[in-house]
Amino acid sequence: GDYYVVVEGLDEGERVVTRGNFKIDSAIQILAKPSMMNPEGGGPAPGHQHGEPAAGAAASGKAFSVPAKFKTQIDGVLAAYLSIHHALSRDVLENAQSAAGNFKTALDDVDMRLLKEPAHSAWMKELQILSKGADALSASGDIARARTAFRPFSESMYTIAKQFGTSGKQPVHRFFCSMAFDGSGGYWLQSTKGVENPYYGAAMFRCGEMKETIVAGIEEEMKGEHEHD
Repeated sequence: GDYYVVVEGLDEGERVVTRGNFKIDSAIQILAKPSMMNPEGGGPAPGHQHGEPAAGAAASGKAFSVPAKFKTQIDGVLAAYLSIHHALSRDVLENAQSAAGNFKTALDDVDMRLLKEPAHSAWMKELQILSKGADALSASGDIARARTAFRPFSESMYTIAKQFGTSGKQPVHRFFCSMAFDGSGGYWLQSTKGVENPYYGAAMFRCGEMKETIVAGIEEEMKGEHEHD
């Protein structure tokens, strides 16, 4: 049932982490202490980062310097992604499938020749994930399968936004629902700040929380400057 036999490694009364273990492990790594990713500990501590570390994915990585034209093309990919999110959050499978087709078109329009190494190799890695994810979304027979395909798809889009950026014309926020997928949780991106859960739709539309602002967007930046003055 809800009970498990622990043969060794724990003593009665010790606390066990059930959520946020990647965040805790990241904090331990910063202190150069033994962690899951580096059991021996030591080594140089990573640089200071803003925002919450990505759980379950090497999402942020290195931010590349890329041409403005490439970032504008990413805008088209992001817009298509947001259309998929909107459809899933409204429980409309047909629209999500159609938007996935538009996503593939936007992806094909990105000129990867604008990138130099190592950015080019990093893009190729995410390109495979996104292309496969878009195909899975298009072919999904029901909305549950579409939502399952959307989770790794969203993680790859997060990596794209962090590593390559956008033109900054619209904001990009990262959200998390801890209840999705039987408690393992799921992330997604939005251009709005109000929670619109793509994994539950109308059943729990407002379930989740905003974890990070990746791109503030031109309007938000102007508003912030005005309030600061």
